[in-house]
Amino acid sequence: MMFQKLRRIVVYATRRAKAYERRTGGAMLPFAAFAIMSIWIGVVELNRMFTEEFRRDATHDATNIARVFGEHVARAIRETDKTLLFLRTAYEDRPEGFSLSRWTSAKEFKSELVIQYAHIGTTGKMLQSNVGRPSEIIDLSDREHFTVHRDSADDELFISKPVLG
Repeated sequence: MMFQKLRRIVVYATRRAKAYERRTGGAMLPFAAFAIMSIWIGVVELNRMFTEEFRRDATHDATNIARVFGEHVARAIRETDKTLLFLRTAYEDRPEGFSLSRWTSAKEFKSELVIQYAHIGTTGKMLQSNVGRPSEIIDLSDREHFTVHRDSADDELFISKPVLG
């Protein structure tokens, strides 16, 4: 919009300069060339300033979005870890009557982030899951999310690569 106004000004100035040139016999030509050149230098400089401002604003916005996303991911991981620690405590209190599907069906455990919780025994066999008991024995002893805990004495949350099956 601003460029259109500047273009109209340049066109108008050019026409006026040509009309004056015809009347004066060409004495106005250097002044008109200087005026047109000055206007175009101004247009180029304004374009550079607007481009620089746009890039600065876009960088600022992208930084803010990345920060918010990082905070969201960190909060989601902390909440999932709290849930897992709570489930472990509930299991340790009453292992014989513990039902993972019953605990995770409570509204406090509903999450769009977690699809499945599974209880895996010390041998790597899945004992139960929030989606029900497996119909056949599922051996997860070779999976990274099991071996990390089996081979380490640390009690830390581990996030593996996504797996299917």
